[in-house]
Amino acid sequence: MSALRYAIVLGVALVAALLLCAGPAAAAPPCAGADMYVVAHQDDTLLFQSPDLLEDVQGNRCIQTVFLTAGDAGKGAGYWEGREAGAEAAYAEMAGVADVWQVSTADLAGHPVHMATLVGRPGISILYLRLPDGGPSGNGFPMYGEESLKKLWNGGNGMMPAIASIEADDGSTEYTYGGLIAALSDAIESFGARQILTQNYAPLSGEDHSDHLNTARFVKAAAEAIPSGFGGWHLVGYEGYETQTKQANLSGALLAGKEAAFETYVPFDTGCPGVCGVPPYTLWRQRQYVAPTKTRGVVADAGREGTAGAGAPVQLSGAGSSSESGGSLGYSWTQIGGPPVTLNGASTVAPTLVTPPHPTLLSFALIVSQGVTFSAPDVVRVRVPSATPNPTAVVGPDQSVGPGARVSLDGSASWDPESLPLTYGWSQVGGPAVALADPGSSMPSFTAPSGPASTLTFSLAVSNGAQLSAPATVRVAVAAAPSPPPDNKPKSGGKGNDGDPGQGSAAATNSTLARGQVRLTVGRRARHVVRVMGSAHAKRCRGRLPAGAFCRITTAGNVVVGSRRSLSRSGTFHLYVWFAAGAKPVKRHLKVVIERSKN
Repeated sequence: MSALRYAIVLGVALVAALLLCAGPAAAAPPCAGADMYVVAHQDDTLLFQSPDLLEDVQGNRCIQTVFLTAGDAGKGAGYWEGREAGAEAAYAEMAGVADVWQVSTADLAGHPVHMATLVGRPGISILYLRLPDGGPSGNGFPMYGEESLKKLWNGGNGMMPAIASIEADDGSTEYTYGGLIAALSDAIESFGARQILTQNYAPLSGEDHSDHLNTARFVKAAAEAIPSGFGGWHLVGYEGYETQTKQANLSGALLAGKEAAFETYVPFDTGCPGVCGVPPYTLWRQRQYVAPTKTRGVVADAGREGTAGAGAPVQLSGAGSSSESGGSLGYSWTQIGGPPVTLNGASTVAPTLVTPPHPTLLSFALIVSQGVTFSAPDVVRVRVPSATPNPTAVVGPDQSVGPGARVSLDGSASWDPESLPLTYGWSQVGGPAVALADPGSSMPSFTAPSGPASTLTFSLAVSNGAQLSAPATVRVAVAAAPSPPPDNKPKSGGKGNDGDPGQGSAAATNSTLARGQVRLTVGRRARHVVRVMGSAHAKRCRGRLPAGAFCRITTAGNVVVGSRRSLSRSGTFHLYVWFAAGAKPVKRHLKVVIERSKN
């Protein structure tokens, strides 16, 4: 293996190691938006708020669910812990990831709350307050002191039967009426929820479970208690038991997805056998109805994440945005992630764009306004799917340049399917070696060599911090350096075209190649004939001299180094002379010292 090839192979390996050891790039946000689902029991989101929940999960929205009660039905921890495991399994099934959760403790206005985060989709989390299940009537169960949300609500609103506080089934904490409202307000603010999705808070006449109604009442009170500095929110209530008497309104893929999630939950709920597969459960599963809604301020809704093919037209939609007054809204869309695209109609409710010609993840923020009131931004993403998580290195076209030209390589079109930041690793893999300036950038540069025509080859690999791309190569063809003109012009008083010194206006001196040095003076004309002694004949003279200086080979095989009056740069310069001295050419060094006049 040649020394150059060994260096090239080693360089490629080093580039790969540096790229992968550079540390992870800044990760893209795991989800978009902030939607909070707050319900009484572990199956309520699956029965009464889906397929909205299903579409939010599959649309990669950031979702936090709060279960207010333990759903204990007057039974022990083994029962309600099983229901929690069932809810987690159902959420993992909707997300299409493993049912693995990270457990932690959240603090809600000073109350410790059990929290679980889905490892495969960390934008999905669940808070369990584990308050006593009050039963359909709200009277509670003896095992938990007959405490219930209904009685706590009554206690805060001057009604009977009432209690002043309620203790969590796991004994972790106790809430007063105001304490529970404060805890829910804290949950909404901490998560930054703009869409708050709960149960039916409108007055009912025994149509729904008492826990459903009073959960919704507490959530509405908590939203209204949030300081105005938080900004706007949109509260949505979903009907519960009463949907069984309404027209079935789900079918196709949405119904199938809702059914699949609920069936994943069923084996964990020991109260389900003989119940969950017959009416009214089967009726609830075929329906979803929204009851009351309320908006404070203005709230942007940029929609759910979508997928599209490469180079495909896409239309965004902010039609779900709302305002407290119900009046018309102004729309302002901005791209905040991914390779830049043209957003047509960025000030309309439904702008359009065309996706890039490769897999990527685009992110857009929507802000809506009404008069001088502006919403917090809501984010939506558009994904062009990829079969692999690896980034792709893209280099510019092959180039043809002249000797000594400054050349820039271009890897800026490289891309990552998740639009993660990239690190760059360039290396030379062919041709005369050159020094790459800034090989860790997207656009390094170098100076093309002078000499015979050659082709330089460079390789680029990019990394997103976890995966490395396949290498991409680009070639740069370098033209041959022009040969110096022959020094065969007769000189006045000289010996003709053999280059020996004459008596012209330029001073002429003689030296031999063995001395290895020539001196010139800035601003003066001079010719130095460096004679090659013996039978050797000079063939080529190569190196860098400043403007106004020259090196030539005479027909007699001698080397002529000279200067013109235009010579203005001093310093030491190096030439190499090749001459024939037997079977093989020999290279000798010649130093040229240019000095400034001391007169």
